[in-house]
Amino acid sequence: MHGRYARRLADAPLDGAFGVIELAVCRFKYLNSLCPAVTFAEQVPGLTSPHARCTALLRSALEPIALCLAGRPGARPAAALKIRVAKDTLLNLLRATPLGQAAA
Repeated sequence: MHGRYARRLADAPLDGAFGVIELAVCRFKYLNSLCPAVTFAEQVPGLTSPHARCTALLRSALEPIALCLAGRPGARPAAALKIRVAKDTLLNLLRATPLGQAAA
């Protein structure tokens, strides 16, 4: 084990309250010197993904809002649903959506 750190993930609201999940994550060191990566962090399947700041559940709730309204107009209905989200986050979700899914 190389070390550990605290990771905070935004989650979908529960009973009208903003949700945050805090995890203690371990970092591990690769023992194989041929691997280009030096360390890696453990992931919780279905909950976390590398570099993500929100859960898959919250992302799936925000994607339709981002596809329909994006930016600042999308942040308003999200706030009404008790989801704190920045306009730039919605724009990034829109940019990350594959073209075939956005057209459907």
